[in-house]
Amino acid sequence: MPFKNRSFSPSRYSVIFTLVLLLLSKAVIAQTPKPPKDENFSPGTDVSLGLMGQMTFARNPTTFAVYPEWTVANEQTQAASPSAGALVTFHGAMKPYLGYNINFSYTRFTQTDSEGSGYVPGQGTNPPLGGGSFSAGALDTHMYELTVAYAFYGPRSKRFRTFGQLGGGGLFFEPINASFAHPETRPAMVFGVGAEYDVSSHFSVRAEYRGLFYKMPDFGIDNGFPKQRLFSVTNTPAISLVYRFKASAKKQSTVGPI
Repeated sequence: MPFKNRSFSPSRYSVIFTLVLLLLSKAVIAQTPKPPKDENFSPGTDVSLGLMGQMTFARNPTTFAVYPEWTVANEQTQAASPSAGALVTFHGAMKPYLGYNINFSYTRFTQTDSEGSGYVPGQGTNPPLGGGSFSAGALDTHMYELTVAYAFYGPRSKRFRTFGQLGGGGLFFEPINASFAHPETRPAMVFGVGAEYDVSSHFSVRAEYRGLFYKMPDFGIDNGFPKQRLFSVTNTPAISLVYRFKASAKKQSTVGPI
């Protein structure tokens, strides 16, 4: 019996060509080196407890109003006494550039407010006398912080890391033994940088600078206490002991908390 001629159709050629390309691509992918892994980072969570200082520099803006007969000067002052406090931070790291901080802190200090005005007669005024007014007050208060921040890494090595944070939240002020003053809440921005050093696979020591930007409270006082709400920066440097919930058993300091 004669055999019939069989010819491959174009579709059969395309199938074979596609299979050959797939096999070649798999071989190329298998030979392609993977990008190097950052051995100084692995995701994880940690909690820290530390001692912080609170330093708020005095704000004393002064304004002048000039008239033909006299010049009036007005000055306001708000300040807080230096104090110590406690800081607790819960941190999670997903990527070297992606993490979060939840910050809780407490301190107490004395807030001092004052307000004064005075006028100086212009030249040619007879008699050349001046005058003015002044009021001041001080109030002890508790300050509680609750902030949430975006956290990220800076340069780091196997046991040493640098980091930064930027976020916001609230500050809660509670007057102490002052029935005429009212508790107040202020929105605040938190920012900071710091460094951390591993002492074991689960523990590290952290040193950081933190700043809080907000308007100071006036406590709603109506008995002559100067009512001011000046923008201020509270500096809260801190030293903390950090515990990591997840750490590599083979290698220390692979989890880099902020």
